[in-house]
Amino acid sequence: MCGIPYHALDSYLPKLLEAGVKVAIAEQLEDPALAKGIVKRGITRIITPGTVLDSSVLNPHKNNFLCALTASKDKYGLAWMDISTAEFKATELNSLAELESQLYSIQARECLLPATLMRQWEEEKAFPYTQKHILWTPLDDWIFSIENAEELLKRQFQVMTLDGFGLRGRTLAERSAGAVIHYASENLRHNVVHICSLKFHSPEDYLALDPICQRNLELVEPMFGASKENTLLYVLDRTNTPMGSRLMRDWLLKPLKNVDRIVERQDVVGLLKDDPLTLAELRETMGAVRDLERIIARLNVGNINPRDMLALANSLEMVPAVRTLLSSYDLPLIERLRENICEMPELVEKILSAIVDEPPATVSDGGVIREGYNKELDEFRSAATDGKRWVAELQAKEQERSGIKSLKINYNRVFGYFIEVTKTHFPDMVHVGDITKLNGADLPPVDIICGGSPCQDLSIASCTRAGLQGARSGLFMEQIRLTKEMRDADILRGRTGKLVRPRYFCWENVPGCFSSGSPHGEDFRIVLEEIVRLHRPGLSVPRPLFGRWKPVGAIRVDDTFSLAWRVLAAEFWGVAQRRHRIFLVADLAGASAEKILFDYCGLSGDLASGEGTWQAVAESVRHCFTDTSWLDWLAGRQRENGAV
Repeated sequence: MCGIPYHALDSYLPKLLEAGVKVAIAEQLEDPALAKGIVKRGITRIITPGTVLDSSVLNPHKNNFLCALTASKDKYGLAWMDISTAEFKATELNSLAELESQLYSIQARECLLPATLMRQWEEEKAFPYTQKHILWTPLDDWIFSIENAEELLKRQFQVMTLDGFGLRGRTLAERSAGAVIHYASENLRHNVVHICSLKFHSPEDYLALDPICQRNLELVEPMFGASKENTLLYVLDRTNTPMGSRLMRDWLLKPLKNVDRIVERQDVVGLLKDDPLTLAELRETMGAVRDLERIIARLNVGNINPRDMLALANSLEMVPAVRTLLSSYDLPLIERLRENICEMPELVEKILSAIVDEPPATVSDGGVIREGYNKELDEFRSAATDGKRWVAELQAKEQERSGIKSLKINYNRVFGYFIEVTKTHFPDMVHVGDITKLNGADLPPVDIICGGSPCQDLSIASCTRAGLQGARSGLFMEQIRLTKEMRDADILRGRTGKLVRPRYFCWENVPGCFSSGSPHGEDFRIVLEEIVRLHRPGLSVPRPLFGRWKPVGAIRVDDTFSLAWRVLAAEFWGVAQRRHRIFLVADLAGASAEKILFDYCGLSGDLASGEGTWQAVAESVRHCFTDTSWLDWLAGRQRENGAV
């Protein structure tokens, strides 16, 4: 076992699969922004030689089959599936020679078989003759049971019986088909919803070519060397699509025995040969069609990229022209082909109107959707592209307004965007130093205490999340201590009621505070309680009724104390980012906290067109998020009991 970085997957994956090994894909299972501690990871997909979907690994001119076989005393059951094209077939064979011929024809990359049969063949060295680099994968015997197979296949195809697939009485084929579905969906966690049909392959309809014959005739592989130019497939394959190339290969390895079907094909070939103009036009039209089989398969399993989507639309755009060209012929085979062609102009129009003409290789690269297709996306794109220009204009505006030419708007990951001004422009500003070394009684009275304790211990990005117990985020308690000391000193000076300073307490921090602490969210409860106790010592704040703190809320004690909080993003002030923060305002001697925090009129950006006045916002907060009546009730009970 070894590991490779994700960015090197495209270079290593083909080599690993060609060597016949399995590759496990490990991904993050949760949003890093919401994870507590180390982000949870797990195996989301296992890629084996027979289950690969990546176009960079697959040969466009050759099927990539995963097969399964089981055996009885005198018969073999074989099923094979190409996950990349949704081709799924099963058959029963009467001898080991027939099994070898079929295995060699389909050239499976991986073959499943019961563990008991695997051990038997290993002991007897009796493995069937196949091409090189096939991966033999043993599975538990119960996976090949008829009960398991029937359940899986009925569930896969959403049917009550499998008779319509030609499997009545063919238990070996059914067991093998069930093992393929089990392995692809259960063991490898592959999405196989696009596998919606199963065909029974009748060996008697085709000429049996044993491996030696296929090799000596050099049908698809040369006897010597690696050049494909010495094969019959190279000579005959003049197809214009990967789908046609794979079909030509299949026809060469499985020649028909039915004379009527052979003649039917020959009639079509002869007709097109005698009509070179239509043939040339048809070839030109088909040349614009991409590998629809594999594109549709990747689309169904959610493994498609923007270029695949554009290729799908461009290919489907050619369908009406192909159908029109075929309409001039009345041969039965062409009639059946034409009737099975479905035009989808609405889908083509939708894709072409949504995706740019030259999309990137992956969605994560951005720039996939056209401008004008989605209004909200256009707004985000404008914010991303014009953000630097907006910041530059704001900086110039503030420099002119303040007269400070050295004023700058800077950015870092801790504070986001901020205005930087050198202290030489504020000579009267007092720098009192380290908060842990200050005594509030020694400081001059101020109206507002505003702080944002470091967020590292509270953030969900932190590995330890020490919370308020941490050395950095715990500085909030120093802000509380300093505020209390200043208010106590002001009371000793003879001030009372609304004259006691500081009157206002402001605090800002990351939304991670809502979930940090033990139990979950305890840290924010402590923040609220400590601030409430600045007004009324001994008062307790309970945990939220439903276990989680809401992004907006309010507390009021009579008309002598109010506290409000809400989560806001920088976009509300016109900044081109969505950095969310908790903003908390407390009025330690009045009921103005709600008006201060919920009044949007002072913001440069309109928070929401339908918010109305701050009174309406505040009222909805009290009604929907936080019932503060408990606090008034609790305060009354404590006064009665002398606990205040």
